[in-house]
Amino acid sequence: MAIKDKDGVKGTPYGKTKHVIKRKSNKASVTSDGISVRRVVLTRDDVKKTPELFNFEKPKREAENKLAESVFKDKPAEDRQPRLDKGTVSVKKNPPKHNMPEALRPHPSTGTSSGKSSLRSSYKHSAAKPYNVTANNEAKKQYRHELKYYINMRDYRVLLSAAQCALFPDENSIEGGYHVRSLYFDDLYDRALREKISGVNSREKYRIRIYNKSDSIIRLERKEKIGEYIAKESLPLTRDEFERILSNDIEFLLEKKSILAHDFFAEIKFKGLSPKVVVDYFRKAFVYPIEDVRVTFDLNLRSGMFNKNIFDKELLTMPVYEKGIAILEIKYNKFLPLFIKGIINTAEGASRSAISKYLICRKYE
Repeated sequence: MAIKDKDGVKGTPYGKTKHVIKRKSNKASVTSDGISVRRVVLTRDDVKKTPELFNFEKPKREAENKLAESVFKDKPAEDRQPRLDKGTVSVKKNPPKHNMPEALRPHPSTGTSSGKSSLRSSYKHSAAKPYNVTANNEAKKQYRHELKYYINMRDYRVLLSAAQCALFPDENSIEGGYHVRSLYFDDLYDRALREKISGVNSREKYRIRIYNKSDSIIRLERKEKIGEYIAKESLPLTRDEFERILSNDIEFLLEKKSILAHDFFAEIKFKGLSPKVVVDYFRKAFVYPIEDVRVTFDLNLRSGMFNKNIFDKELLTMPVYEKGIAILEIKYNKFLPLFIKGIINTAEGASRSAISKYLICRKYE
């Protein structure tokens, strides 16, 4: 059976010319299963005159239409979904690409650049402001990966040397690093402490953090952990507001247009949230713009339990572990660049662990 035009020339059945199905013989032929078949000559005009004979999808569409009408017959017309085209039932537009919750979806990459100098000039990262701050002074919540390792001094020197060559120092580093002091809060039942010990999948902690023992930057922070993801929200405070929080004068928090401030107020009022321990350490930080990678080395971790005044430069603190141990932390958005993985693998004695400075500094109670 050949498809030819009126002049007998072969052509495609999708062409604009009328095609004729030529029969080889007027006699009926018999198939292998005993069915008699007679070939006839048809034109496209014949098909157009009797479309119901050739529209094999019509019964299927009619069944779909009846099903749709039975589903929506009791609903008002405005609640019915419009059909995408004639004869078909509509489907949900823009289906989700994956099942991961929106809050946990990896943050898109910040972009790439070919030259190290251009990266250094175009990228600015602040230790005091690791997240963008919105107009209402509330930080955007962004979930990231976090890896923590215990390392010895040998591995610390090897990794520090590699980081100084391959990464960019944090712009807030002074003389190679900066001092971090945090005042951690917990409720009457030490919920944050107990959830950490029990390994609860979803938990959060509140803290107030300063840098270099100065009141130029004071931040109320809430750190949230869900499975393998962490997020941090922050809210700037003044020295006077910090003093008012310590004296339990917290009504001013309700005047702030910040969910974090309101939640912190509720935790203090209804759950008895109060200052528990001061965490002190010296940090050396490095950054890399691709996937917003942040590598930090925390040294000389110390605990202060008897004085909650974080601005006291003579605050009595005590070391919480033996000398010769540092904490390596790595944070990133979606994936960790391979060359940074290679740097980490050079540390033979690195031991990954679910490290909590808050938990470590409360062990002397």
